Amino acid sequence: ATQWKRLAGLFGTNDGAAFRNVAQSFLLQNLVRNANEYLKELTQRYRLDCIPGTLTLSLRDLYQGETESPVDTLSGGESFLVSLSLALALSAINRKGFSIDTLFIDEGFGNLSSNELETVLNMLARLQKMNGKRVGIISHVEAVKEHIPIHVEVTRIDPTRSNINIVDITRQ
Repeated sequence: ATQWKRLAGLFGTNDGAAFRNVAQSFLLQNLVRNANEYLKELTQRYRLDCIPGTLTLSLRDLYQGETESPVDTLSGGESFLVSLSLALALSAINRKGFSIDTLFIDEGFGNLSSNELETVLNMLARLQKMNGKRVGIISHVEAVKEHIPIHVEVTRIDPTRSNINIVDITRQ
């Protein structure tokens, strides 16, 4: 009976929730480690941590003596950088027969300072060279449009139809 109690303490109840949380926390730690590699390219200020044994992320502010704070305290631009880092790390997960080669980013660029925007756009441009990833960006920010060489322009014809035009601005 003592052995069963010990096993129940390690694995949890018969639904496996405790064991599942521990296993998922290991996966999350790996994801966070990879996200921090991308985050380092985008900003030298922040590092993500995973609170051991949980599925909770925390943030270290390296400019403030590595103080820890919840991720929901970030500004819009900082939150975009952290989210982008996590998305890039998630897209880098490559299981047998499963790979994410295309990443779509919908807005968020308007929250970035001009320096942050330039850093993000440079990193996205390097992604294809680094590992063949394609990035689709959905944005109305003019600086983003100018930086991306191929545009897919969608123009509404009527409520049920649209016209799609592909424009290569390098050829103009």
